Formats: sequence, C-alpha cells, structure tokens
Amino acid sequence: MPQDPAIRIAVDITSAKLRAQNGNITLARQLLSDCFAEAARLKLAGLQLQIRLAQAEVENRVQASSANATLPFLERDAKASGYLLIAEKANRLGQLR
Repeated sequence: MPQDPAIRIAVDITSAKLRAQNGNITLARQLLSDCFAEAARLKLAGLQLQIRLAQAEVENRVQASSANATLPFLERDAKASGYLLIAEKANRLGQLR
C-alpha cells in the first residue's frame, strides 16, 4: 500500500468504485466515508471533491434521487474551488437521470 496518504486515498476511491460495480454497495459507501474523513483531516480539498463525486456515483446506482440531490452542491463547490473537471462530471451525472 502506498505511503503517501493522497495516493492511498486515490487508490481507495477506485477500489470503492469497483466494489460498487460488483454489487458491494455497503462496503463501497464505508470505504468512501473513511476516505472522506481522512481527506478532510489532511485538508485535501481536491480529494474531498473526488470522493463526493464517487459517493454520488455509488448512490446513483442505488437511489438516483439521493445522488441528484447532492450533485448541484458538488458542482457549485467544485467550480468555486477551481476543480472544473469534477464540476463537469457532477453536471453530467445529474443529467443522466
């Protein structure tokens, strides 16, 4: 496992997405929640936004209305912080429904 916390979190985000695709939504949610807590503790704003996007993607698989409720806020926060790619991905995810 990588020593750099940012890299470890990025790997865990990918792992959570794969778990969700394989149907293990509960574990994916927990992993993303843990990642968010760690990213917040380390003040890694970009990773926090990536985690929120991944959480919305996971929720979109289960309950689209739950994901759609958070996407406008994610898009706004990402734009305000200069993370335009994350903002665009949040916008596109919201348009899928």
